[in-house]
Amino acid sequence: MILQESFYNWFWLGVFSTAALVGLFQSGHLLGLAAYSNDFRFNSVSPFQIGLICSGICGVSGLVRTINKMKLSRQ
Repeated sequence: MILQESFYNWFWLGVFSTAALVGLFQSGHLLGLAAYSNDFRFNSVSPFQIGLICSGICGVSGLVRTINKMKLSRQ
C-alpha cells in the first residue's frame, strides 16, 4: 500500500511540474512579446494561452501540495 501511495505521489509530482513549466514558458512568451513587439495588443491573446497560464498556476499549487505531502509521508 505504501508503494502504491508513493507511486501516485511521484505521478502527480510529474503532472504538476509539467503543468507549471508549460505555464511558466507561456507567461514568458507573452511577457517577451509584450515587451519587444510593437504590434502586441491584449486582444491578440487567445483563450488557449490564458488556459495554459492558469494551468501553470494550478500546477504550481499542486506541486507545492504534493511536495509537502511527500515530506510528511517520510516522517
